Amino acid sequence: MMRHLALLMALSYFYYLFADDMIILGDSPNDVNKSLQLLEMYCDKWCHEINSLKTEVIVFRKRGDVRANKICVYKGNVLDVVNDFNYLGTIFITRVLLP
Repeated sequence: MMRHLALLMALSYFYYLFADDMIILGDSPNDVNKSLQLLEMYCDKWCHEINSLKTEVIVFRKRGDVRANKICVYKGNVLDVVNDFNYLGTIFITRVLLP
């Protein structure tokens, strides 16, 4: 069991897991894609499924749009990039909003 937990923990620099909700954080799309590949291996081994239609990416950046080469992929599906995301009642947005 500990080996499997270690594989899950190796997914990224940071991950947050609560019930059936998960966040994977990375410093770059490459980091996130590596973590998504590890998650895919873990899910395949333990017969878990991730709904890629409900899986989204939020990119925190200073300005500008996300470049085409900054995409994240899970099982061959390009994940949607969103400007805001609600995780367990906490809203994440791509830019700081000042009053």
